Formats: sequence, C-alpha cells, structure tokens
Amino acid sequence: MSNFGKVSEENRAQARPTFSSNFLKLTAEHQTVIRILDEEPIVVFQHFVSKGHPSFPKANAGKGMSFSCPNDATNNTCPICAYNKKEWAIDKKSPNVLKKRKTYAFNVLERTMVVVCPKCGNEMFESGKVFPDRCSCGADLTKVDAAPRNKIMILQKGQTIIDQLDMYEKDPDLGDVRGYDIKIDTKGSGTKVVYTCVPKQVVTLNLEEILGADWETKLFDIKSIVAPMDIEKITRILNGEDWKAVFKPEDSTTEATKEEELF
Repeated sequence: MSNFGKVSEENRAQARPTFSSNFLKLTAEHQTVIRILDEEPIVVFQHFVSKGHPSFPKANAGKGMSFSCPNDATNNTCPICAYNKKEWAIDKKSPNVLKKRKTYAFNVLERTMVVVCPKCGNEMFESGKVFPDRCSCGADLTKVDAAPRNKIMILQKGQTIIDQLDMYEKDPDLGDVRGYDIKIDTKGSGTKVVYTCVPKQVVTLNLEEILGADWETKLFDIKSIVAPMDIEKITRILNGEDWKAVFKPEDSTTEATKEEELF
C-alpha cells in the first residue's frame, strides 16, 4: 500500500522552479490511460490567471498563466494574494478574485494507445474510437498497429482525481494504485470539466523492460518543476512580459504549458 491517498501537507514544492512541456493533458477527445509511478503526490497551491482577466489582461503577453503561490516560501508576499486582499476589501463577493487552489502533481507512465507514424514519428491518438488512416506527412497508417505510448509524464490535477484514487487504494481487491492501470474519462472543459477514473485489472508492469534499468532516474523532479517563481518574476509576467522573456535559458527546460488550467 502506498501513501498516495494519504498525502501529507508537508509534501509541498519548495525548490527553484523550472518548466517542462511534459505535463499530461487530459482531453475529452479520447480516454487517457496512466500507471502511477510515485508513492505520494506533491501538493501545489496555484492561482490561475485566465486569458483576458480584467485586472491582469496583459499577463504572460495576454495569454494567461498558472502560478504556484509562493506565500509559504516567501513570507506572505505573493502579489496575487495581495491583489485578492485588496479586491476582497472592496467587494467580498468579487468575481475577479484569483483564489488559491490545491492541486497534486505526480509522475505517471502514460499508457494511452497510439499509432506511431513509421515515416516521421508522429504519435496519433484514437478519435471517435478509430485511429487515423494517414499521417499529416502523407504516410499510410492502415498497417500500423496501435501500442501503449509508455512515456513518463507529469499529471497535475485537483482533489477530485485524488479522492477517486484514494477510494480505489482502499478497495481490498485493488490496493496500491501503482499496481494497475487507470483509465481517465474526461467530459466537458474549463470550470465544468469532469474526470472519471476507472481502474483496470491488477497487472504488474516490468518497468525495467519498458523504460530501461535506470527508469527511476528518468522520473521528473516535480518539486523543482512546480515550485513557486521569484516574486519579481511573477510581477513582471503579470504586468505583461512573456514568461520566456523573463526566464533565462538555463531557468527553463522546454516550452511551458501554462495556458491550460491545471485544476
């Protein structure tokens, strides 16, 4: 049995931030299948500044962005929390308040079935319960068999998914959530999105065979990736600078996925 459903409040992100495009996006276009790799998720409190927010319309060059709240690490100096306090002083029911939301981030092995183009390497997911017959590069895919994607990704979502995983972990017929694949069905989008997790058969995976003997070294350092930015950088991005312009090349790994709401 893991500690996944009993995550401690102490397991919080406190390190220097980096950014990665390896966040798993759940979509209503197809079901997603994962195998959880971590014993316990990392707790992250975030503010989401939507595109066109009336008080921060220029945030991240107008694209909007999620920010990990730095209050615990920086003595209550989060500029978004400070904004919220002023907004509440004017109107306790203000719709413009950027509430702090609790999220959880953890390593998963994405096992969604994909068809890989033999010509260009593009991965194509199922759509409408069928895979495409042809790749955008023109290659014929009719004779290519679908296979699990088997790629390590970061899943960052809210309490709803964690509660479902906790329920399955307490089921004596299932147990440790790392012991079976989980299918995630997504309905809706934005604030109306609904995630339904369905456990599959308990089957042991040979992770060394799938990912290599050093697979544990390939896991993401999630505490570092989701940790809060410096206050000065948050302020600059809120004021209109693109996050790529704010961070030096050594501060980031690959393109961030900050426009998507992660809750």
